[in-house]
Amino acid sequence: MKNEIKPTSKGLLTIASDAKTRKGYKQGYATGILYLAPHLQAGMGNVCPFASKGCAESCLYSAGRGKMSSVQTARINKTRKFFNDRKAFIAELIESVRKTVKYTEKHEFETCIRLNGTSDLPFERLTNGLNKTVMETFPTVQFYDY
Repeated sequence: MKNEIKPTSKGLLTIASDAKTRKGYKQGYATGILYLAPHLQAGMGNVCPFASKGCAESCLYSAGRGKMSSVQTARINKTRKFFNDRKAFIAELIESVRKTVKYTEKHEFETCIRLNGTSDLPFERLTNGLNKTVMETFPTVQFYDY
């Protein structure tokens, strides 16, 4: 039997913070998710550049724990990090994935990572200083989008 994973944060990623991803426990999967401030919520840049008006209006950004001002502030701060220093952000994201993998494996789960929890960024094209994407850095981890 798998160990229980309690809601936690591993750097930029959250684990077990929503009911939807906890459903994966029965199949042996635990998901780390990156939640940013979507569309123009952070006041700088747009992490959802192709969002339609309807998408922006119906965004789940403030659903669940996202209603809490502390959660929204954390998401805004992460988004500002992304725009202010992309290289440092990607480095921190890689470290967050590393910590998430270690944590989920300790609890006997396969690791899944969803980088666009409340954003629509092309992480498959964003590289670190070694010209590798986050996904290429962790070839055995399952990444998924929407």
